[in-house]
Amino acid sequence: MSELEKGKFKQLAKNTLKGEPDKTITFRQYFSNDGKYIMQSAGDRLWVLDAKTLKLVDEKMMPPGNQLHDAQNTPDDKVALLTVRTVTAGCDVEGKRSRRKARVSTSPTARSCSMTSAPRS
Repeated sequence: MSELEKGKFKQLAKNTLKGEPDKTITFRQYFSNDGKYIMQSAGDRLWVLDAKTLKLVDEKMMPPGNQLHDAQNTPDDKVALLTVRTVTAGCDVEGKRSRRKARVSTSPTARSCSMTSAPRS
């Protein structure tokens, strides 16, 4: 830790992934439980990366109007649970429709999605 505090580190891998302007924005990433993959939420898509090389293993697109914020594997690493936000029309305190758009989180019970985290051998 003392080396890191001095600004010293050893870079093991580097990769740049490209998406679509104003749609692809990275949020959080989580390692699979076996440490082989990284689940990267990227707004309009999900990227599954090889944890050692950071190479893209898989990419899944979100439906239009949805934004992916989190993707975490289940304990058996067979599927990922996603937190997806949908852009909806907002309203004011009296319930009147607002001209502004608001981002509203959908609860896991109201909406769910599962994906295979990566190809299995």
